[in-house]
Amino acid sequence: YGPYFTHRTGHNLGPEEVHGSAGVCLDDFETHDTRLVLSDVAFSVEPGIYLRGDFGVRLELNAVMGPQGARVYTPVQDDIIVLLK
Repeated sequence: YGPYFTHRTGHNLGPEEVHGSAGVCLDDFETHDTRLVLSDVAFSVEPGIYLRGDFGVRLELNAVMGPQGARVYTPVQDDIIVLLK
């Protein structure tokens, strides 16, 4: 499904704005970034695929990087929510 990933897979979450501006790019979709996610930085992971004229699927979770790794703060998404038919 590689060509159908037409959206970033995540971004940092800033204290003043949802899309914090100085954070690490979590993918190479817009720009190449080799920086690491620093401890105490919040970020989202939002993979999504979109098949034009057919359907799209997207998930989102929010996490904070800690000394032992990332800790997820959003619940597991078990349900499918249909927005348009």
